[in-house]
Order: sequence, then C-alpha cells, then structure tokens
Amino acid sequence: IGTRLLNTHDVICCLVELVDKPPWTEPTKTGKFVKYTEAKWSPVDERETMALTKTEAQVWIALHHLLMDSECQRKYHYSNHRKEIVLKLRGKLNEVLLDQLPVLRDLQRYLEHLAVMDVPSSREELILEQVPEIREKLVQDNKGKWKEIGQLHRKAILQPHADQVKMMAERFANAFSFDALEELACD
Repeated sequence: IGTRLLNTHDVICCLVELVDKPPWTEPTKTGKFVKYTEAKWSPVDERETMALTKTEAQVWIALHHLLMDSECQRKYHYSNHRKEIVLKLRGKLNEVLLDQLPVLRDLQRYLEHLAVMDVPSSREELILEQVPEIREKLVQDNKGKWKEIGQLHRKAILQPHADQVKMMAERFANAFSFDALEELACD
C-alpha cells in the first residue's frame, strides 16, 4: 500500500501542489482573503493571512511524515521532476510557518539536503502484490445477487431487532477467526 501511495499515486507531489496552490484560501475582489475553516468561508484579517488553518496544518504534517519517515524515504523514488516539485516547499517554509509548526524545521533541513542531492538513475524494481483472492471469490460467488444482498443488509443494518444485533456481533467475531479465513482461502 505504501509503495502504491508513494510511487503510483504520488501522494507527496499531490500534497505539495495543495500547499503551492491552496484551494482553501481565495482572494476576494477587494484584495482581501477568505479561508475555508470550520466548513465555511470566513474573511481573514491581513494579520491573520499567514495563520495556519487545521487543514493547512494537516497537509504540512502529512508531508513531514511522508518525507521524513525512513520507510517512506526508502520506498519513494525520486526523478528530476519529483525532486523539482518537492523543492517547491522550500519557498513556502518561512519563519511564521516554522513558528506555528516547529516540527517542520527538520523538513527544511531535509529539503536543503535534497536540493544538492543527485537524483539516482532510474531503476525498475519488481513489485509483487498479494492477489485479493477472498474478494475475487466473493464477487464471483455473488454475481447477479447484489441487489438482493443490499436489501437484506438494509433491513439488517438500518432496522435491526435486539436479537439481530446479538447475532451480527457473533457473526463479526466469527468472521475474523483464522478458521473462517482459512476456509475461504482454501475454497
């Protein structure tokens, strides 16, 4: 999953683009700014323009984790393009931001190191993924029955009786037993 998030979907570059062009901050026609906080657009004082919202802080913390975690560093394959995009963060790391999120000082040092680092030559690795056999079997066995299954689940989940709730709890407990999973995998 980590390799897919990092290299296939390139979450790091997506988050960098969110920082570079934040959709939660908009200029108004009068030249002032509004920020999307607490599920609504709110006007922001000139002094508060640099204050981080929860959303902005979460994006920065996610970037910090993805770029600083040793396992993520090992899995993330830099190209010249990816390096260029990640280095956009250097221009966004200012003293006001670092005062609000001091943990980003490590990220700032990492980006300085990345700036002088040569991108390794392209290499292709063999990636093996476990085939979701259980899901495929369930899809195959229930082909054409999904509407009926949906109706049964609607009754059981949205309108359950007390005895049904007990029965569901027992089923959930049994569903994750090794014997049940082994039986599904062996079929």
